[in-house]
Amino acid sequence: MTRDMGKKSGQGLSEFGSEDGDDDVSPKEVKVYLMALINFMVSVAAAFTFGYVGSEYAFGASVTLRVMTGIILATMVAMADIYFMAKVVEEEVEKHEKQH
Repeated sequence: MTRDMGKKSGQGLSEFGSEDGDDDVSPKEVKVYLMALINFMVSVAAAFTFGYVGSEYAFGASVTLRVMTGIILATMVAMADIYFMAKVVEEEVEKHEKQH
């Protein structure tokens, strides 16, 4: 049933989803982007946890203040992470454009 998947109009499995085959993605690239995504989620969650738990020691047991501190720290870390990921992706795009 799935043996002929991607074979329509002469496409091979490596070209599935692209008409001219120029946007092939290697498993190594997928792994790099997946690890970057996991790193992003873990660092944002860790920043929230640090803000939430750390503010208990600094400000007391006010849950609202603890949550707000966690959200603020997580947002700051997310913005920094997105900035650096965009910078790396931009460099990769420029390198790819120079090759072609």
